[in-house]
Amino acid sequence: MAAPSDVEADVKRYPLQELLELRRRDEESAAAAWAAARRRADLAEAEGARLAARAAEARARLDQAMGPAPAPTSSTTAATGAELAGTARYLARLREAATRAAAERDAFRKGPLAAARTEERRTAEIFAETRGTREASEGHEAQFRADERRSEERREEEARDDAARAVHHARRGSDPRR
Repeated sequence: MAAPSDVEADVKRYPLQELLELRRRDEESAAAAWAAARRRADLAEAEGARLAARAAEARARLDQAMGPAPAPTSSTTAATGAELAGTARYLARLREAATRAAAERDAFRKGPLAAARTEERRTAEIFAETRGTREASEGHEAQFRADERRSEERREEEARDDAARAVHHARRGSDPRR
C-alpha cells in the first residue's frame, strides 16, 4: 500500500482547500449558534406559556369570584356594609392580580420572547448563507477535480498515441517506402 505522502503526491491539491475548510468551519459555527438560539427560543416559549397560564389562572379566579353570589336564604341575613366592602377589596385585589399577570405576559411576549424569536430567525438565515457558500465551494472543488480527471485522461491518451506512433515508426525503420 502506498504511503500517505505518495497518495498526496498523486492527487493534485485543490488550490482553494483552505478556503473550503474555512467555509466548513464557518458552517459548523453557524449551526451551533442556530442550535443555541433555538434552545433559547424554546426556553422563552416555555416561559411565555407559563406566564400565559398564570394570567389565565388569575383571570379564572377573578371570574369565579365575580360569579353570582349565593341568594340569601330565610335563615341568613343580607350582607352588611363591612362584608360588602371586604368583598369589593377582595375583587379589586383579584382584578389587579389578573391585570398584572396579563401585563407581565404581554411584556414578555413583546420583549424577551420576540427577541429570542428574532435571534433564532437571524441565526437560521446566517446558517443558510454559510451552507450556501460551503456548497458553492464544494461545487467548485468538484468541478476542479473533474477538470483534473479529464486533463489526466487526455495526457494518458496522448501518451498512448505517442507510444503507438513510436512503435509504428520503429517498425518502419528509416525506409520511407513503407
